[in-house]
Amino acid sequence: MSSKKALVTLAGDASIDDILECLERDGGCIVKNMLPQVTIDGLWSDLADVLDVAPNGDGSFVGRKTKRISGLFSRSRHMQNLITQPQFFGAAEKHLCTPFKYWLDGVQHVSTPALQMS
Repeated sequence: MSSKKALVTLAGDASIDDILECLERDGGCIVKNMLPQVTIDGLWSDLADVLDVAPNGDGSFVGRKTKRISGLFSRSRHMQNLITQPQFFGAAEKHLCTPFKYWLDGVQHVSTPALQMS
């Protein structure tokens, strides 16, 4: 018996809060027409050769059908279009840049992470 659950598909005008709700509840979502087709085609074209030779994951942590590659920004100029897409960037910023408290030498501090893309 499989307990796999399909990802929710959201409309292209989905709010960042709707995207984050799915991300937190389900681990991800699909946003229709989030990227222009030219960006998607460019990513596939630029990354196809390296994806063809990349091995599949070898366990439940990485996934058995997941392919991991590095250096995406040096491999495709289309990555900039992905990471600057307003819904993608907004959801990443809101999810990752949440202030957190920590103690250092008996003093409580608050820090807010910042997104950095390189």
